[in-house]
Amino acid sequence: PWGRLLRFPAKFWLLGAVGGSLLAGIGFEAVSRRGPDGERARRILERWLLAFAGAYIAFLAAANLAPHPVRAFVGGLLSPTLPAVTLDVQLVRLQGLAVLTLGLLALAWGLVRLGRSAAGWSRAALGALIALHAASQLWAILPAVPMDDAQAYLAPPPILAAIPAGSVVVHGANLDLFRPSTMNQGSYPDPRLLWLMRRSARELYPFAAMLHGLRPELAISAEGLDSFLTQALTVGVKNFSDRRRLDVLEALGVDYLLLDRELAAEARAQVVEIGRDENFGQTVRLYELADRAREVEFATRVVPAPQMNAALEAIFDPAFDPHRTVVVPGSGEVREASPPSAGEPLARLVENRREEAVIEVSSPVDGVLYLRRAYLPLWRVTIDGAAASTVVAQVAHLGVAVPAGQHQVRFWIDRRPLAGGIGLALLGLLGLGVLVWRSPPAPTPEPLPRTPEPLPRTPEAPPLADAAARGAGGILRDTEASSAYESFDRR
Repeated sequence: PWGRLLRFPAKFWLLGAVGGSLLAGIGFEAVSRRGPDGERARRILERWLLAFAGAYIAFLAAANLAPHPVRAFVGGLLSPTLPAVTLDVQLVRLQGLAVLTLGLLALAWGLVRLGRSAAGWSRAALGALIALHAASQLWAILPAVPMDDAQAYLAPPPILAAIPAGSVVVHGANLDLFRPSTMNQGSYPDPRLLWLMRRSARELYPFAAMLHGLRPELAISAEGLDSFLTQALTVGVKNFSDRRRLDVLEALGVDYLLLDRELAAEARAQVVEIGRDENFGQTVRLYELADRAREVEFATRVVPAPQMNAALEAIFDPAFDPHRTVVVPGSGEVREASPPSAGEPLARLVENRREEAVIEVSSPVDGVLYLRRAYLPLWRVTIDGAAASTVVAQVAHLGVAVPAGQHQVRFWIDRRPLAGGIGLALLGLLGLGVLVWRSPPAPTPEPLPRTPEPLPRTPEAPPLADAAARGAGGILRDTEASSAYESFDRR
C-alpha cells in the first residue's frame, strides 16, 4: 500500500520535477567549476552515482533472491488487481530497465572520472554528460514507456452509439466501484498491458468517456483535484450492495451505468439494460437508470445529516426522492415544505457552461437548488445578484438554499485568486529584474601582487691586483687580505 502513494496525487510530481531540475542545474554548475570547489563537487557526484548504482544492484539482487516481497511491492505500486501474468511481464521489464540504468550510470561515472583526470575539468566531459542525458531520455527511457497505437483509443466504441452526448456515466469496474470486476478474466492475445488499456477504452472507462464527449461521475482525477467528499464516496460505494450503489447513483444524477458483469437480481428493477458489447471474451452491459436526478433540481424536502454515514442512510431511505429530497450537512429534524397544489416549484437551466451555470427558479416555498456538479470550495453563487453561500448537496454535489419566489441563481468559478496569484508572480519577476538592473556592477578584482624584483647583487670584491696597488709597498699583507674576504662574506 505504501508504494501506491507514489501514484497520487500526480500534481505534486510537477513540483518535484521543477524543483529537482533546479537542484540538478545548481549541482551541474558546481561540478563545472575549476579549482578545489569544483573538485570537491565532482567527488560528491561520483559518490552519488555509485550510490544509485548500488540501489539498482540491490533491486536486481532482491528480485532474484526474494522475489515474493518484490512482487508484492510492485503489484501494490501498479495495481493490486493486475493479472499475475501481466505483473510478471512488468517485473521483467523493470529488471531490464534497471540493467539499462546501470549502464547509463557507468557511462556517467566514467565521464566524470575522465574529466577529473584531464588538466582541470574538461569541457568535453561536460558536453558529453549533457549529450548522455539527452540520449538517455530520447533513445533509452522514452521507448521504455508503454506505448500503443492511438487509433485504438480514438475510434468510437460500438456501445457509444446508445449513449447521448453529454450524458453522465459511471463504469462500475473503475476504482472497483461495483466489484468484483472481470477485467483480469479476459482472453488477451499476450500478457502486455496494452490489451487491458484497449479493453478499458472500448468499455468507456473515464479517460475514454471524456474523449468521446461524456461526463464520468465518481472518477477520481490523477491530479488529486477532487474534493474529499467525492473521494470518500468512491471508497464507501465499494462496500454497498448493488441496490444501494444504484441509490447513490440516482441521487447523483447518473444517466448510465457500464458494468462488465450482470447486476444483482435485487437491483435490476432500478435500471433498464439498453445495450451490450462483447470484447476480449467478456461482456460489458449498458444500463440506464430509470429514476435519477436531472441537471438541476429544486428540493422542498431537506434532510440534515451530521456526517457522511447519516447522509448515505438518508439516501437509502425509501422516502428519498432524487427530485424533491436533498441531503445537506447539519442536524435537526427533516424540513419539508408542501407547495400549494397550484404552484409546483420550477427550476430552468438558462446557461450551462464549463465554469458557469445560470438557473431561473420559481417556487412558492423555500427550498434547496442543487446541480449535477461536484462540490468544490472555489464555486461561488449569487441569488438575484446578491452573494449567497454554497452548500453540499447529496453528499458530494453543489447546491444553495433559495427563498420562495422568482429568482435568478448564478453559479460560477471564482478565478480572481488565480489572477491575483499570477499578478503577484509577475510583480515579483518585475522586482527581480529591477534589482538586477539597479544592482551595482561587480567590483573589479584587484590584480595579484607582482613578483618582487630580485635584490641587487652584492658588488664583487675588488681584484687582488687593485688591492695590492693600494696596499703599502705593493704587497698585500695577510691581515688586509683577511679583512677583504670577511667584508665580501658579510655583503
